[in-house]
Amino acid sequence: MMKVRNFSLAVLLMFLSCLSVQADEVLVIHLKSNNAQQISYALANKPVITFEDDNILVYDSKMYSTVSIPLAQVAYYELTKSTTDIQQLQPESPKPVIANGHVVFSQLTAGSRVSVYAMDGKLIHNYTADSSGWVDVNLTTLPKGVYVINSPITNIKITNR
Repeated sequence: MMKVRNFSLAVLLMFLSCLSVQADEVLVIHLKSNNAQQISYALANKPVITFEDDNILVYDSKMYSTVSIPLAQVAYYELTKSTTDIQQLQPESPKPVIANGHVVFSQLTAGSRVSVYAMDGKLIHNYTADSSGWVDVNLTTLPKGVYVINSPITNIKITNR
C-alpha cells in the first residue's frame, strides 16, 4: 500500500512540474505529516521535489529552505489553485478529499466540528478541526453502511463498503 501511495505521489509531482500556469494563478502543493507538520510551496517558485532514503525532500529556491519528511509520515497531500493578486481572490469553499477510507477536510476554522451520523440519525462520532483547520474522518473503523458527514462547508452522504 505504501509503495502505491509513494508511486502515485511521484507521478503527480512529475505531472505538475510539466504544467505551465497563468501569471495571476499559481498551483500550490500542500503536504501534511502525521505529526501535523504542514508545508506549502507555490509551484511557480519551482520547488525541487525528490525522494531520498524513504524521505520526500522539498527545496524551494526562492525561500532557500529544504524540508524533509519521511514518506511513511506523509498523511496527506493536495494541490490547490491560488492567486497572486489579492484583488482577484474569491472565497472558495474547499472540498473534502475522499481516499483510502478517509474523508479529509481542510481549511476549516480551528475548533470547527465535523459529525458523522448513521442513516437513522444516530450520532456516530464528532471530530474537531485542529489548529491548522484539518479533520481526518477515518471510515475504516466504522461498520459497513451509509453515513452522513456534516461539516461547516458541506454535507456528504457516503457508503462505507
